[in-house]
Amino acid sequence: MFFMGKRLFAPFYASVALAICTFLVACLDIPSEPETKNQIEKIAVFVYQGSLKDSVQLKINSKDSSALVAKVYPEEHSKDVSYLWYKDQKLLDSGSTYPITARNASNSIFRNSSIPNRLTVSDKNKNSISVDFNVIVNAPPMLFQSTTPSQGDTLVGNSSTPILFRWASADPDKGQKLTHILEIDNIQYSVGEFTEVRQSGLKQGDHRFRVIVVDPYGEKDSTSWQEFYIARTAGAK
Repeated sequence: MFFMGKRLFAPFYASVALAICTFLVACLDIPSEPETKNQIEKIAVFVYQGSLKDSVQLKINSKDSSALVAKVYPEEHSKDVSYLWYKDQKLLDSGSTYPITARNASNSIFRNSSIPNRLTVSDKNKNSISVDFNVIVNAPPMLFQSTTPSQGDTLVGNSSTPILFRWASADPDKGQKLTHILEIDNIQYSVGEFTEVRQSGLKQGDHRFRVIVVDPYGEKDSTSWQEFYIARTAGAK
């Protein structure tokens, strides 16, 4: 009786054993989960122009060539990621650097359509991170070289005589507030937005002056030094 019972349950044990083996093999065949963690923690955009490396104001001088440079952190992943530059939704270019020539920067059509305002960086696992930014393209202010006094003038007066200094400046970007510095004999006087002042205290003899203009973004221009002479009487020197 016992013998017959053992034979009766043998197929059942065989089925259980087969199921267990199949389960174990299936477990061994399950692939490990792919790496989904984003390697990049942060990205930033810098402006490189001459000796300037700027990541705060992102300002470029339209008279000089420049480049937008992408930085990723941690930096060891910089060569293992892809870079895409966009203007709004339009893809402009790829790569960690986006060059801008002075000719393009001074062209308003190019500035409006082809200077990026978004960067997307993706790693090998297709994780991505984006940053929006705004590039300021600024034309430096200009000073005209025609001034009062002009080069070589002889003026009549003494230290009590107010001497007229006059000049003219312009801003290609229009509407920006320009400030001026009048420099006489290496002494600087901040005169704000004025383009005409009278200055006394200049003794008889040789003098020189120049004017420096500065726009809100720190771009400058200056006149050349103008030399003049103050005499006590007309025609004297």
